[in-house]
Amino acid sequence: MSKIPFHLQYELNRRQRLIPHMRIWITYGPSVLIFLVGSLFVVLAVKWWLFPLFLFALWFSRGFLVGLIDVVIHPKKSMDIVVEENAIGFLSGGERWFIRLDCILRIDRFCEDTWTIYHDNGTVINILAVAIADDQVQHIKDAAEAGKSPEGVKAAVERGRRILELRQEERRKLKK
Repeated sequence: MSKIPFHLQYELNRRQRLIPHMRIWITYGPSVLIFLVGSLFVVLAVKWWLFPLFLFALWFSRGFLVGLIDVVIHPKKSMDIVVEENAIGFLSGGERWFIRLDCILRIDRFCEDTWTIYHDNGTVINILAVAIADDQVQHIKDAAEAGKSPEGVKAAVERGRRILELRQEERRKLKK
């Protein structure tokens, strides 16, 4: 069993980011592209005042487009991951963000040398397979499975209620 928490640092190339991105979006990609191209055609060929439709299409497909643009602009991406007992922390813009392990929807190997973690809030983390040990991957999978059990769902609901209570307290304090 590996020591928890553990810290991973590695670099991903374009292929290791593009393949998981496309595999995640494969079910939505054709619809998104048809919506984008169709709305652009309507704006250019039919009525210019329907431009808000195209803007909505861009907003709707922003996750897909941002991922593609990131792969095109950055040939390599440095990753800094911390895996704790109940969360994964990743650096983004010099700030560490955490996601709960019990809210992970999928852990797949879309690419032979990359693990892809897909969180329920839409966050995707790609981990280089040689950078993480099998027992570390198993820790993440076990925590994700525990979140799908009745006890895990109940714990997530209670956590959400507590967060709501804390936010309501903060609002009350700000009003005073």
